Amino acid sequence: MREKICWSMLVALAAVFLLAETSEAQLFRRGRRYNNYNYSGGGNMVSSTPLANLAKPLMGFLHNRTRRNRSEYDYNWAARRDWHRDQAEPVLFADKVRVNVMLKPTTASSQEKLLVRASWVYLHKSRTWHTDWMPVERVGDKAYYDLAGLEEGRVVKIISDIYIATDKEPSESALKNASYVKTETGNYKYVGRMHVPYYGVTSSENNEELKRRAQIVSFGFSQWYADEAYGGRRCSYDCYSFFRSCTSGELSGFELKPVSRQHIPTLSKRGKRIHGDFLTKPGHYGMALCYDEDTKNLITLEGNYALNGPYRINIDPYRHGLNTWSSIQTISAKKPKPAPQPEKKDMGV
Repeated sequence: MREKICWSMLVALAAVFLLAETSEAQLFRRGRRYNNYNYSGGGNMVSSTPLANLAKPLMGFLHNRTRRNRSEYDYNWAARRDWHRDQAEPVLFADKVRVNVMLKPTTASSQEKLLVRASWVYLHKSRTWHTDWMPVERVGDKAYYDLAGLEEGRVVKIISDIYIATDKEPSESALKNASYVKTETGNYKYVGRMHVPYYGVTSSENNEELKRRAQIVSFGFSQWYADEAYGGRRCSYDCYSFFRSCTSGELSGFELKPVSRQHIPTLSKRGKRIHGDFLTKPGHYGMALCYDEDTKNLITLEGNYALNGPYRINIDPYRHGLNTWSSIQTISAKKPKPAPQPEKKDMGV
């Protein structure tokens, strides 16, 4: 009884702090200059409201209590900066996205086989959904599945439904509502859906620009998920420092060159990739993911993003049209400097 009362008090306090933080976020909309944060080294943000500062660790604690029995994605690999080392384990691939998962205790301890139904879409073709089935591979304490057969240099969104092997023979109604499936390897029972979509990107075998873009965007996705896993209350960047952190060390040999907004739809249809490109507007910065040819929207990844709630990192397919942004700067390889010409010697007459 006493424990229930204590939990009720904690939840009530969290609600009060959340209201304080939410009302503050509504007053200060997105933007780097006009928000309610003071910036200290490394892009870390400190709210100017004491109640909101108290709310963050408390809400993180409460959110953690609800996360103990759910499976989550493992984006930790994407935050690494050692991808260029020859001995580094490959984490990005030209033709597939590897989805690393941290299984909930009851599923992780089971020795039964797991199956994933992946409903996925290329973000530049958001109305064309695909469905693939693949097994979950387990290597030691790691678990993952590979969504293969993808185009290189593309950003994808994946919704993952997990099934576990069972000896039970499913009924026709169970097969019809997809609570069970029958495959060549046996019968599987539906366990549940991962709590958020997975965003991934393919790299390239030989195109260095696409490799850099994949590494930049993967780091951004890792920070998005770290924010998302805590209910959107762990954003430690302003919008500009978020982009700088994502591109840190990845633009060596490349530069950001302006590109006309009007050319983006045509370039996209020709296969031009823009994920990782720098977006600017008065008071705010963002990162492009792609131009959605189906909805005519520019899909973005942005830090310090707030509409009607706390500041967070957000993947935005709806809010910003192409013309919302003042400028777009695309990642381009630097042209090599011309070799110095030998001086001509005057041989005289």
